[in-house]
Amino acid sequence: MREPVTIAEFKSALVRSGPDFIYSSAPSDDCAGIRFQGTFQGAEVIWDATVMTLTCYNARQVQENKPAVQRQFIEIAPTGDILRRIVIGLGLKKIDMPTLMKTIIMVRKYKRLHTGRHEFGSGQE
Repeated sequence: MREPVTIAEFKSALVRSGPDFIYSSAPSDDCAGIRFQGTFQGAEVIWDATVMTLTCYNARQVQENKPAVQRQFIEIAPTGDILRRIVIGLGLKKIDMPTLMKTIIMVRKYKRLHTGRHEFGSGQE
């Protein structure tokens, strides 16, 4: 199946999919790749999100010889027009449907998002 290339095509795909997002990769208990509609700096975008537990994120960091993180974060890629890459690390034990829905709401309501990393809250629960 061809991926939607415009926001209108993406919205049509969302209507057919059911929830407020589309999986972009197979979900697991500690990580999910999703796409959802939102705004970024006043422009409508499709967020290409990877939502993961801090444990999962830190395991990936170790594989790349990078330091682990202790705080929850949102990291927005510096490039992207309609499709904007975002990585979200959460201090939870599991990524489930309620977590994904709350994460989408959080990103949509955060009015001062900009490229780079935003840390918030505490680490592991």
